Amino acid sequence: MKQVFSGRHCDLTFGDIVATRGKEIWHIDFLYTRDVKKYPPQMGMGRQQLLLRFGRLAVFDKPITKYSIVMDIRVLAEQYIQLKPIHLDIEASIIILRGTDYEELHF
Repeated sequence: MKQVFSGRHCDLTFGDIVATRGKEIWHIDFLYTRDVKKYPPQMGMGRQQLLLRFGRLAVFDKPITKYSIVMDIRVLAEQYIQLKPIHLDIEASIIILRGTDYEELHF
């Protein structure tokens, strides 16, 4: 698996890391705790962050076969996984970091 680290402003990427293997192109996007933790859960800012990402993904015009959001708050991940991107034709998941381990939840 080849990893290409990229910045937010690069036109060829969607997310923070791009990993490729053969024809598989996996974009990995970190949802930083600081982006959502400062708002009360009932405000829905985390949900809005997820919907903004799916919206950008829907109009992304470069090859992509898999998209994952990485986060470390399981409670939020379990809420987000309920919002299934049913009209996107790529595999999507949430990766929950747990110390030196992780768990992947699929939409």
